[in-house]
Amino acid sequence: MASLLLYSLKSAFVLVLLYVPYQLMLRRESFFRFNRAMLLSILLLSLLLPMCNISWLSLDRQPVVHAAQIQLVELGVPVRMLPEMEFIGEARPAAAEGVSLFALLSTIYIIGMVFVLVKRLCQVWRLSRGVRLGTLWRQDEDGVHIFCHADDVSPFSWARNIVISQADYEQNGHEILLHEKGHIRAHHSWDVLLLTFVELVQWWNPLVYMLGISLRDVHEYEADNYVLSQGVSATGYQMLVIKKAVGSGSYAFANNFNHSLTKKRITMMCRKNKSKAWMRARALYVIPAAALALSAFATPKIVSPVEDAVNNLAGKVTEKSAISRISEGKKVGRPPVNLTGPMRIYVDGKEMTPQEAIMAVRGKKIKNGLSTNSDGSVNLSINTEVPDSIYQRPK
Repeated sequence: MASLLLYSLKSAFVLVLLYVPYQLMLRRESFFRFNRAMLLSILLLSLLLPMCNISWLSLDRQPVVHAAQIQLVELGVPVRMLPEMEFIGEARPAAAEGVSLFALLSTIYIIGMVFVLVKRLCQVWRLSRGVRLGTLWRQDEDGVHIFCHADDVSPFSWARNIVISQADYEQNGHEILLHEKGHIRAHHSWDVLLLTFVELVQWWNPLVYMLGISLRDVHEYEADNYVLSQGVSATGYQMLVIKKAVGSGSYAFANNFNHSLTKKRITMMCRKNKSKAWMRARALYVIPAAALALSAFATPKIVSPVEDAVNNLAGKVTEKSAISRISEGKKVGRPPVNLTGPMRIYVDGKEMTPQEAIMAVRGKKIKNGLSTNSDGSVNLSINTEVPDSIYQRPK
């Protein structure tokens, strides 16, 4: 659960980092297909970037980042997802008593995910029933299934299905069907599915719902543009949009004709000065923003000072150091150094577990020593000092 919550936090960080500049620079531009591609890219990157680990981009060695990691560890956040340790010749350390704040948040997060998932499944079930219940007749046209209802249902489309009432079909059927076919031709239903998946991961993040509104707005702009490109009168179509804006009853998953952004839709249709092509260059902000996210998520592929100390001083252990084997949950065999008993690690005189020692010495110079006891146990003592290159006293 902790891993999933960490992934959600990272995913939300990427989405905020990429969506806020979009809102400031691109949302009012009239290149609808490009804006839609931008929003879908933001959704995809928010899912993919948290899983990437490019070590050379890591900020992990920076003192500020290191201090933040220590604070997270104190709160119970698993900054380093290491395997469970196994100590040589010793019983496993007892689990920490009580429930950490992070564990509590993880539980709440899972409950929220389940709630959102159940809600979305109910909406899908309601949508599937709404397509077929009350149907007067069905007609297939250009690979699209048209369901005409007797009830006063708001026109909508999902996948390759269009639902329209008998009254709308008789009065404005041509324009409404063109609009819904515009949604189908652009495969907007797939966008809604991707958005739903991100909402499931980030159900607690208000910006993901704002992005959903932006995406649905762009869908309507694209569908309106398709209608006008088919030769429909702009004035008559705008009057129809205003007339249908007062309609009620819609499905959350569907693309609805009377989507409630009438003023913005008409403004876009009446806009004479289209956005200039060079404005698309603003989208290049994604490159440094994505690099920043990757730097924040990357873990450097370096040998920890504790592990390096074991390699140097107990270096007769072949293939892997004792710490490596302990970290992988494997017992260390009998090496030439006589590590027959348990190993204890001390950092500045304080006994620590391997993962605690790794955090304690990160970013510091180490001085170490190795001693064996009569019972065959080994003490690895590490004394640390702050590197002069990082912390220098002012002259």
